[in-house]
Amino acid sequence: MPELIAQGEVPEWAEAMLRLRDEMAAWVKQGMAINRQIPWCGGHDEGTFLSSWFGYHLLTGDEGVADFLRWMRDGWHDWAEKNFHHGYYAKGEAHHQPETFLIFLTRMLHLDPDHQPTIDAMDHMAHHVGNWVKGIPEWYDWENRRFRSWRLGTKEVQNQPPENYENTDHFRLPEILLVVYLVKGDERYFDFCKQYCDKWCDEILAEEGEVPGVLFPGGDRQGYSEKLTKIARGGPEAGVEMHVAGCSIDFLMDMYLLTDTERYLAAVRKMMPYLVEAIGDPYSDPPGSLYGRYRMVAGETFLDHRAMEIMDSMPEAGEDQPLLMMADTTPLPHPMGIGRRNDDLRWGYRRDDGSIVEETGPSPASLFLAWQISGSDACLSRALGKAAGRMVLARRLLKDGRQHGCAGATISAVASGHGRCPGIGQVTATLYSAAFGGYRFCHSEAPEVRYFSGDALGLPEGVAAARLPGELRAALCNTSDEPARITIALEPDRPGLHGIARPADGVQVEVDVPPRKTKTVRLG
Repeated sequence: MPELIAQGEVPEWAEAMLRLRDEMAAWVKQGMAINRQIPWCGGHDEGTFLSSWFGYHLLTGDEGVADFLRWMRDGWHDWAEKNFHHGYYAKGEAHHQPETFLIFLTRMLHLDPDHQPTIDAMDHMAHHVGNWVKGIPEWYDWENRRFRSWRLGTKEVQNQPPENYENTDHFRLPEILLVVYLVKGDERYFDFCKQYCDKWCDEILAEEGEVPGVLFPGGDRQGYSEKLTKIARGGPEAGVEMHVAGCSIDFLMDMYLLTDTERYLAAVRKMMPYLVEAIGDPYSDPPGSLYGRYRMVAGETFLDHRAMEIMDSMPEAGEDQPLLMMADTTPLPHPMGIGRRNDDLRWGYRRDDGSIVEETGPSPASLFLAWQISGSDACLSRALGKAAGRMVLARRLLKDGRQHGCAGATISAVASGHGRCPGIGQVTATLYSAAFGGYRFCHSEAPEVRYFSGDALGLPEGVAAARLPGELRAALCNTSDEPARITIALEPDRPGLHGIARPADGVQVEVDVPPRKTKTVRLG
């Protein structure tokens, strides 16, 4: 039976979590009011700015948000019906054109898993990946296990230099197939995913130290852009950066969880040391978030000491409450490093003497990882507090990101990541991961626990929650002056939740939390 194991006053992490939730609430309200006036315009990443709103709906149960997300989805369907050729872009490429399917529609299927028009649209797009539609240029070369081009559309495939290379962007296509497979059970999609993982694992595991991010036909680099060949020669760090941007690390872990194929995990393991070394970048969230997921999936902690060593050595610029947001217009290399873009925002602090100092401390995602490793509430408080401070500035000074979902200088990029770290931002890497024990699976943030107040989904205002690291425990903090009764629903065992045994059918725990108190309970 569930067991009460601790009770106390209001901790700092709960106050920081509610500040961050309040900033999200203000942005969501503001964003709905503005964007309700604008029909779907046809941008390739127009729904990306909503990535962090799905977790907000789970956290709060706000049905107005769900209705808005459905309105946006229906607007996309209307636009796509009029503008697509055979369910997809007539001309496109592997990085940008899949984004609405992968980043927006996939999350919509988590919200409405039985919405047939969305299932059909995803399926229609998936047909092209393996040449399963007659009369459409072939995207995939089955004999050589490679995509024919980076430029892929339903009317045009540029199967010649300088476009007929393959890179980590192409992982976005089998990731869409995997989502459709899990909804429809079409085995040819899953077979494609396995074959594609096998091919890339051959490349990643082939040579000691190398992590390729670009593959050229026959290995010949002649006839391709200098920018592309420079990245290909950039060593394992450049390759890992491309795998982060292409979402392939998550995809390999997804496939490991579904198949138990050790090679898929081995390919990820090879990239982990490079990610951990990048944990010291104060502006990069993917290293901490992806290593945190790897720890959960693999049950391996051999890099924990190095991760904490890096974070402990980092100087603190301020009190973790940024007061300044800076945009650097100086030409910078693109990409700048793992999880970075050249239009990234920079954060600063004003000292008592009036001087300005730039951020030097760990990123929110790295601080969250420190909490996962150490269990220190101070790390969680800093992660959520720093994320809240950045969202305060972003919400007041930036556009929401609907016009360019890949951009770095937008509210959505601060909340949920830009084009080179999709889905990993200040909110998705801290707030939802803390509250839900959230983990990434099939390019969405999936909850390990859900909360209900009465029969309503979500936590009431003034109540914070954390799925604590390690054993199956959760903490509930009621900061209000009224008692709260919360039901915690632990999800049943399923792919993506490896590492800790849990009841096969899940469990529900009802908790009464007095005013201004915190309760910690064991789940199962």
